[in-house]
Amino acid sequence: MIPYALADYQTICARKLIDAGADAILGHHPHILKGVELYRGKPIFYSLGNFAIGQPHDWDPDILRTPSFRHLINLHPEWDLTQQYMLPENTRYTGLAKLLIDRNGRLECRFCPAWIDDRCVPHLLCALDPQFGTIRAFLEESNRAAGIASSIAQEADELVIS
Repeated sequence: MIPYALADYQTICARKLIDAGADAILGHHPHILKGVELYRGKPIFYSLGNFAIGQPHDWDPDILRTPSFRHLINLHPEWDLTQQYMLPENTRYTGLAKLLIDRNGRLECRFCPAWIDDRCVPHLLCALDPQFGTIRAFLEESNRAAGIASSIAQEADELVIS
């Protein structure tokens, strides 16, 4: 859940997968939105964030008292255990990867920002929603911090990655 930074292996592995023939990489697991780049014309989404996530105490309230969960909380004292969605605000930033291929085989890479509400339900955002701009800025900062040169432009309610 560390914002912006990529693990050393992520860039290496993602690029090797593209070199081996993958047309796109759709990363996940860090529980936070990460940067997106085009490598050899193919998209690498390092992490799409928490699009579909339930809070563990929803399905097992006793989990809050387990030693492993208490240890996790010690690592993240900013988590608010009184909230339904207890994870940090930036873990609510997510979205959909949208890959369009034209008749000539050219690929266009887009991202549709979404925000996760208190009930863990993701909502696609329109460009007029203030969260849309927040997520775009977060994605741009993720790219900058990771040294990713992709540009992000807005077209209607989507972000175009080039």
